[in-house]
Parts: sequence; C-alpha cells; structure tokens
Amino acid sequence: MDGRILRNEDYSIKRLGSFGADLALVACFFETPWTRLAPGLSPDAQARLPNQAGYYLRALGRLAEAVDPMVLGLAADVKNQDWNNAAIAAGNLSVLRLTLGDLPGAVTDAEQSVMYTTLSGNVGLHVVELTEVANALHQAGRRAEALERFVAAEQMHAQNQPGDPLLFSVRGFHYCDLLLVPVERAVWQQLSGGHPPASPMLAVCHSIERRASKALDVANTRRFGPLSAALDHLTLGRICLYASMLESSNAGHRRSASEHLKAAVDGLRSAGAQYRIPSALITRAWLRSLERDDKGASVDFDEAWDIAERGPMRLHTADIHLHRARLFRDRSELARARALVERCGYWRRKQELEDAEEAARTW
Repeated sequence: MDGRILRNEDYSIKRLGSFGADLALVACFFETPWTRLAPGLSPDAQARLPNQAGYYLRALGRLAEAVDPMVLGLAADVKNQDWNNAAIAAGNLSVLRLTLGDLPGAVTDAEQSVMYTTLSGNVGLHVVELTEVANALHQAGRRAEALERFVAAEQMHAQNQPGDPLLFSVRGFHYCDLLLVPVERAVWQQLSGGHPPASPMLAVCHSIERRASKALDVANTRRFGPLSAALDHLTLGRICLYASMLESSNAGHRRSASEHLKAAVDGLRSAGAQYRIPSALITRAWLRSLERDDKGASVDFDEAWDIAERGPMRLHTADIHLHRARLFRDRSELARARALVERCGYWRRKQELEDAEEAARTW
C-alpha cells in the first residue's frame, strides 16, 4: 500500500470518519472482496489490508462482511509474528464478534489479543486489550471477572500515564458502562413500581460523572476526534437521565441529558461509527418516551433498529426489544428480548430481563 495513504489514514479516519472512501480504496487491492487479495503484495500488506477492510466494514455497520477479512488479517499477522498488530487485529475481531452477538467468540478473541500484547511487550496496548477482555466478560454476565480486569488495566494505565490516571476514551466508556449497571437496574425497577434506595445510586452516579467529565476533558484537550468525546457524552447523558429519575427535582437533569445525548448522537455520526450509534439512539428514545415525546422516541428506536438489523447487531436488537417492552409494557417484545439474550449468551441483561418479566405479570 502506498506510504502516503498510510500516513494520511489516521487523519481521514479519526478526524473525518471517512470509512466509506477508505474502504473503496482498500477494495482495489482485493481480487475477490473480502477473501482474496491481489497477487504480488508484501507480507505486511497481506496482513494490513484485510485488517483495514474489516475495520472499515465494521465501522460502516456491515458486520457480517467484516468477519472474513479480519480473520484473514489476523492469521497473516500471526504468521509474520507481528505480535503488536496481531493483538490489535484480535481485539478488533473481538469487538466485531461481540456486536454480532457471538459472546464466547468475543471473549476468546479478546483473551488472545492480551496474549499477543504479552509477546509484543507493548504495555499501552496491553491495557487496551485487557479492557476489551473486561468488556466482553461484562456483556457475557461475568461481572466480577470483568471488574477485576478493568481495575488491573486502570492500575497499569496509571503507572504508564500518571498525569491522567483514569481510563479514558473507549476504555473509560466501557468501564463506566459496567459501573452503571446497578444504577440502570434500580431506575428500571423504579419505573416498574419498585422503590430501590435512591441515595446509594445517586452516589454512584456522581462518582461516575466525575470519571466521564475528566475523560471528556482529556478527549477535548488531546483532540482525539469525535468518537471519544461522543462516548463520554453518552455516559454523561445516561447519568443525567438516571439522576432525573432518582431525584424528585429532575428538570435540570433532563435538560442536561438531552444536551449530552444530542452531542453523543451527532458525534457518533461524525465519527462514522455506525455500530455504536444504536446505543445512543436507544438511550435518547428512553428519555424522549419519559418526556411524552412518543414520536421522537419512535424515530430513534426505528433508526436504531434499521442500523442494528443491517449488521446484524444482535446485542443492540436485544436492547431495543427490552427497552420497548419495559417502556410500552409489551409482552411480545419481552419474549423477543428473552430469545435473543439466551441465543447470544447476553447475560449482562439477565437481572434486568428477570425484573421485567416479574413486572410483566401486572401488564
């Protein structure tokens, strides 16, 4: 691949989100998309090009197409004993399998990526891939194991970057996602007529808000591009939404939630990260439903569904079914959520699903 293309790649992807244009360029090096490369390419190109194709396809929401080139690229990296890029490739493949709903495969690939970082000796990359393992374990419902790895990753990160000791960017977002689990469950229990204690949950919200605010400052100061900031806005939007439901005075929290979620959706669109957009749309649909904006909620749910179904992004479709079931008291949607959670092993949602099924007795 032309060296000028490689030098410009970081700018075009991280700043412009130009995944479609870059994919069209990479496609020129394939004889058969996305399984056979053109002859005469160097060993480095034979690994790099499939990995890039898979990365772009994933970002564009074409998840099913992305598997073959990512597997091809990873195999080439391992053959070349390029452990640094093998770790990155295995990590990307883990994220892909996770979004597709292959939880066992996601955990296996993420653990492989950590093994490759050990071989490479790259401490910074080891932190990144350790958080990918943690996130995959979290989505599989293995929360204690996930927390252990997030804590270990953050300790290593703090040693490596003492000026910014907390995880940030995608790593920080995934850690906050795990830390918010009990708060999210408590909020849904409250919506279903339960009375979980608000004060401990609000304390958790404030703690995570400080994390996410610091991460957003880092993203803006270091000019990471739209993805990192968008994910931080998504975390802050969720916190404001949850706080608005846990506290009696909620108007200010709702306004802040709306502002953060708009920034999250807009930022994810700008980043071109199609496979992440449904998460922000689902949360905003929840907020709009609570504000009696049924039309706006339907628009967000419908767009999230269109993106997720194309992927297919089965964890997102499970979340859409579960949110719709609880917000609209729809037993058929709840049954669909149960079927997908079981099919994928998406046990991160186990307790919420069981809470909803208990509440559904009165629907």
